[in-house]
Amino acid sequence: MASSQYSGTVTIDAGAPVPLNTIRMPATRIILQATPAAGSGLIYVFVNVPVGKTPSVDTYPYTTLAPAGANSPSDTYSDQVDFGDGSFFDVSRIWVDGSHSGDVVNYSFSAKI
Repeated sequence: MASSQYSGTVTIDAGAPVPLNTIRMPATRIILQATPAAGSGLIYVFVNVPVGKTPSVDTYPYTTLAPAGANSPSDTYSDQVDFGDGSFFDVSRIWVDGSHSGDVVNYSFSAKI
């Protein structure tokens, strides 16, 4: 299968997690990182969220990214399953949230098409 590169941004509304994609999107690689910002907060990445569920830091496992600095981006979350065997993950099952409203998270993924 071929792949196509997609990218976007999510603006954090603290305590209101959002999926990176609202429709099923198989992908082999993904990277997320918050942009530099003064007073930024932690970023929470939820992976493999069951369809029909909304995760929260109280109810679902997550990966925490350190805050962005005023002049530096946050930690990076990345995943890759490009094994040539048909493996993929579903971008619609990856959600983000954060501890500070207004933080911007950039993401990019290689979709299998």
